Amino acid sequence: MAQKEAPNIAVNVGSVATAAKSTTEGATNTQAAAQELAPVTAEMQKQLSQFKYERRVGCRASEPGATAKLGRDAHLAGWPS
Repeated sequence: MAQKEAPNIAVNVGSVATAAKSTTEGATNTQAAAQELAPVTAEMQKQLSQFKYERRVGCRASEPGATAKLGRDAHLAGWPS
């Protein structure tokens, strides 16, 4: 019986090896993509940190009293509250 199972075991071991190689390649690609995105993320955080949201009490964001600040007031007409 062991002789009949040997080919199946060899196929299963090969399948596991193929899956492990594929997983390693995927992890390597994910790491490379994360390293490429790191500078973009840092730049976006730097740019977004310049914005400050100010909401006046009793004012909907779509009304002229609601402002976003980036060195000066800017109206947010059309933004949901």
